[in-house]
Amino acid sequence: MKIFINKSFLLYAISALVFLAGCSSNTSYNDNAVEMTVTQLEHTPTLEWLSGEINSYQADTNVINQIKTVFNPNIHKLYFFSNFTCGCTNKVLDIAHFIKVLNLSGITDSSYKIFTMSQTSTKQPYSKYMTVNILPSCFIMKDSTVVYSAIDTLNYYKLYGNLKPIEQILFDAFKK
Repeated sequence: MKIFINKSFLLYAISALVFLAGCSSNTSYNDNAVEMTVTQLEHTPTLEWLSGEINSYQADTNVINQIKTVFNPNIHKLYFFSNFTCGCTNKVLDIAHFIKVLNLSGITDSSYKIFTMSQTSTKQPYSKYMTVNILPSCFIMKDSTVVYSAIDTLNYYKLYGNLKPIEQILFDAFKK
């Protein structure tokens, strides 16, 4: 009995396996989260798209002005966790959009930290305050207490087709 395999199917299957292997957990990655600045991320060879994505986001200036009235750099801090090394998901784009809103709101990088992690179990320095269950994640702290999970909230609204702008999510979080 002869089995005929379509060459196109075979190439597709091999491509899919290579792609999935590139997105799977890899124990050769650093076991610790690595803190990076926006500038460092923008100069990472695989993230040359980041600057364009930051610049492309169109935020509502009325909400940006509201953020400026409630954000307090002495009590509010943001923590971003993402796997910037894997192109498995376009959710990393959300972080670029958050960065744009922070920039427009006058929130400097002294008020937020960005960590790259290979997986959710990667060790990160704020684990006693927050648990990273999905990548990417964004936690907002007020007076050393986590008060909001911004990307979870964004994903919730996306899931139910009720898109809520990132700037509105941040404004709501800073009011808590």
